[in-house]
Amino acid sequence: MIVAIISMLFAISFFIVLGIYLFSLVWQLIYPIIKIIYIPIQLIFLIGLTLLKFSIYVLTFIYIMYQKSTQTDQNKRTNFYSDTYHREKKTDQSKWHQENKNKTNKTQEDFYKNYTCTQTYNDPLTKYRQILGLNKEDNQKEIKRRYRDLVKKYHPDKNSDPSANIKFKEIVDAYEHLTN
Repeated sequence: MIVAIISMLFAISFFIVLGIYLFSLVWQLIYPIIKIIYIPIQLIFLIGLTLLKFSIYVLTFIYIMYQKSTQTDQNKRTNFYSDTYHREKKTDQSKWHQENKNKTNKTQEDFYKNYTCTQTYNDPLTKYRQILGLNKEDNQKEIKRRYRDLVKKYHPDKNSDPSANIKFKEIVDAYEHLTN
């Protein structure tokens, strides 16, 4: 049994050594052929890689030039349109201001025509108290409270009536006179 195992191991090792020897012979025959074939393959690969890099550089250059020309055209178009837009907007705004100025002036004139004070005052502050709706006996706290209420009511940002602007100015003026 030991002899059979040893002979089997010997046969296996013989075939392994024979396989390695045959592989080395075949390799020595095939290796020069592979080396000869490999050189053109390597050369083709290098040429292809060089052409690929060159084409990437050319495409990048074309893209950059396209972007610059498009950007220049776009800037020209933008400047033309923005100049036109601002020119039109400016004329529209000036027309709007002129129309509203005329409306405001007319409204203010109408207000002043209707707003007459026929009373004569012995006390110069009576006029200001009347504007704020105060009595002669009211103290500073009451003046301040009434001023705040009227300012909230007649502020031009909150009250769209054109006469509110005039009323607001009168209220502020009256408060300044009464507190000083």
